[in-house]
Amino acid sequence: MIEKLSLKKQFIISFIAIIITSMLLSFMTYTVELFLISKNVIYPSNYYEKQIPDIEKKINEKGIDILNKNSRKYIESIVPLQGIEYIVLDNRKYIIYNTYEKDLRKYIKNNNKPFAIPIGFQKGARFIPIKEKEQIKGWIILTYNLKPSVENQFFNRFVQYMDVIIIMMPFLYICITTYIFSKKLHKRIITPLNELKAASHKVKNGDLDFSINYSNSNELGELCESFEEMRKELKNSLDAKWQMERERKESTSAIAHDLKTPLTIINGHVELLLENENFSKDFIKKYLQVIKDNTDRANKLIEKINTLAKVDSVQFNLNYEKVNLKKYINTKYNEYKLLCNNKKIKLNLNIEDRREKEKNFNIDICVLSEILDNIVVNSIRFTDNNGEIYLDLVIDENKINFKIEDTGKGFSKEDIKNLFKIFYQGDKSRSKEKGHSGLGLHICEKLVKKHGGEIKAYNSEKGAVVEFYIDKFLD
Repeated sequence: MIEKLSLKKQFIISFIAIIITSMLLSFMTYTVELFLISKNVIYPSNYYEKQIPDIEKKINEKGIDILNKNSRKYIESIVPLQGIEYIVLDNRKYIIYNTYEKDLRKYIKNNNKPFAIPIGFQKGARFIPIKEKEQIKGWIILTYNLKPSVENQFFNRFVQYMDVIIIMMPFLYICITTYIFSKKLHKRIITPLNELKAASHKVKNGDLDFSINYSNSNELGELCESFEEMRKELKNSLDAKWQMERERKESTSAIAHDLKTPLTIINGHVELLLENENFSKDFIKKYLQVIKDNTDRANKLIEKINTLAKVDSVQFNLNYEKVNLKKYINTKYNEYKLLCNNKKIKLNLNIEDRREKEKNFNIDICVLSEILDNIVVNSIRFTDNNGEIYLDLVIDENKINFKIEDTGKGFSKEDIKNLFKIFYQGDKSRSKEKGHSGLGLHICEKLVKKHGGEIKAYNSEKGAVVEFYIDKFLD
């Protein structure tokens, strides 16, 4: 859960966790020490210092006899040698016997009262005068440790520094917990950063087929989300670029192929005419007609290519003009009706005006005519003799919708999928027979989109349907 929080909150929580954990561990350490001390497993720092008064009392009870070397056993019976050492001196400060090796005689004062002084780090000394009739006959110096200790000598070497360790433990715990929580925080931060680093290398190498799966709603999550969006946009852009490049290559190949066919026919007929001068006038006329037909075919292809180039150009602009749509569509209906007569096709026109008040539309009439001409001519081309074509127009306040439906064989699944792609001709044998280049509907789609609309193709019970709308008009 914490990794979903913002980085600021993660830092604050980690800091608080470090402090609280260190305090708990320190408290536990102090508690354990106190427990061990209460059970006499560990002797406290003043353990031996507390025993000095009893030892001093026993020494005073012994009197000057304590200065005799024979009293050594007695001294060692009342002194715990593990934590207390001693020096026995005569009245001239000469050592009679001892266990403490360092010279402490310089600290002896001229008074006849016992006193205590520190003699180093965690060590003290008690100076006890041995008197007889108020005369000092000698001294006993007891040195004692002021640090924790245990009975076991091996462990005692470690325990005697416990006070220092106890003081240092909070700082040690802070260091340890800081390392642990910092490592966890580092892992939470470095994981998405490593993923971003790996992703940037993939992008650098042109590999965009991956995704960043880091969904936490913090700064790093936002960064990963932004990078993922950038990757998607870049992939879409490159895919579009690759698609355009592929279409360009296909277009070049298709243009070359479509131009080659009529040019080859023209070339073949011209060669035959040049090789033989004895052709009859009718034969020559027939050949010239073939040459003319294929020249027209090549010219039409070039015109469509030029139209496509203009539409794709950034300089292409719509030339708006006010048009009475009903009057316009009736004029086009009469034009198309003449074309239909050649195949005895019945053309049906239906206009539905949903506007409250009739008005003219500001549209590019040439563009609209180009769209309708391509679609209707295609319908005529693929509708059998004695068939029917339906031209429906629905006029709304801010939208016009055209539907061209015929009684032909309709579109195949392949047609519906690729109909508006450049140079798509559907069934190859049918395309050659019907004589179209595969540019018309592609141009229609681009022109419709220029006018803010959409175009689609589908099948109905009657046959094929191409429907489009326009909703971009100049006010």
